[in-house]
Amino acid sequence: MFNTSSVKTPVIASVRPGINVNVPVEAIFESARKDGSGDPVLSLRIVGTNIKKTLWEPKQNGNTQDRTAPYNFEFNGVKGQKGVVMTDAVANALEMMNFLRDIKSILVATVGDVVVEGKTYAEFAKNFVAAVGSDKTADVKVTYGSNGYLEIPKYNFIAAPNSNKLSLGKNDVVEKKEVEADYTSTPVSSPVTPVSADSELPF
Repeated sequence: MFNTSSVKTPVIASVRPGINVNVPVEAIFESARKDGSGDPVLSLRIVGTNIKKTLWEPKQNGNTQDRTAPYNFEFNGVKGQKGVVMTDAVANALEMMNFLRDIKSILVATVGDVVVEGKTYAEFAKNFVAAVGSDKTADVKVTYGSNGYLEIPKYNFIAAPNSNKLSLGKNDVVEKKEVEADYTSTPVSSPVTPVSADSELPF
């Protein structure tokens, strides 16, 4: 009656800071919140871990921060010039270009040079999840983020398994910074007021 042959042991990836070779990855489209509330977002996750790269829906229209073009670019006929404050249309074109660049990098690394389409972000995300699936492997770079946790960085983060194409850059943090206690300073004590023999004591 009982037979364990049908049970599959879950794959838990052994992930370390730096370049992780041939690790299982999966595409997911679900809420980024722990309680499951909120709209679903597209992510690439290392299987068996919480380490993922979220691919937010491109929508910079109205954003007033970081509106200076970081470099010269052209996307779908829209041009951005380095150092020039971007209009909503230019900022949105830059975000869309970066989003699709990351998508293309993931597809090439996991399933090859395939095309994924969708009329909406949700439709595109579902088609992307179907294309990548949950049984692919890739070389993935993992670094420490500003919050001190391991994460998949923004750039140069994925390549085909065992391709030896990833490298660590000078800004990639692969060693956790420990907060050291300061034992060299002496605590400042409050001055003590001397008590005379004539003073009344509280006891």
